[in-house]
Amino acid sequence: LISERVHHIVDPADATLRLLAFDPIASATTLQARLRRLPVFVRLLEQNALLSAVFIGYSDGQFLLMRPLRNAALRARLQAPAEAAFLVQSMARERSAAGLMGLVGRWNYYDAQLRLIDSSVRPGYRYDPRARPWDAEAAEKNTQVLTAPYVFFTTQEVGVTLSQPSEDGRAVIGLD
Repeated sequence: LISERVHHIVDPADATLRLLAFDPIASATTLQARLRRLPVFVRLLEQNALLSAVFIGYSDGQFLLMRPLRNAALRARLQAPAEAAFLVQSMARERSAAGLMGLVGRWNYYDAQLRLIDSSVRPGYRYDPRARPWDAEAAEKNTQVLTAPYVFFTTQEVGVTLSQPSEDGRAVIGLD
């Protein structure tokens, strides 16, 4: 019975990940190109209420995550505007005012129609997907993996991550 219930939860996510492995976001090299794929993430999050985030980590340390803000408590914890429906967290290569390229942490808040409400650079937000078990294990084994329960980095909630490498192997896609 437990096995059947686990499959009922994991199987839709498994199919989603297999499709995302071929999505253009896996080979996108700029934050702007990745943000163009947000409607795909929105649709996945709307279709599966069990998902708390969809994300992708790249082999060079860049990262993009989309999280639905489904209740006021989560919006408050993440300091989101009242009208925010989604938070997009990223670590992307950007040019500084001094002209130097480096990884910059940024949080973007979007409304339900995916209109940008607020964007802020977060100097204290340092996240390297390559150091996370969901990324390291999927990349090493070159297959889909399901983590043991752990505490999520941003929300401090306990959950599991299903992840797998992109088709070209340059990224790992994950679902919390």
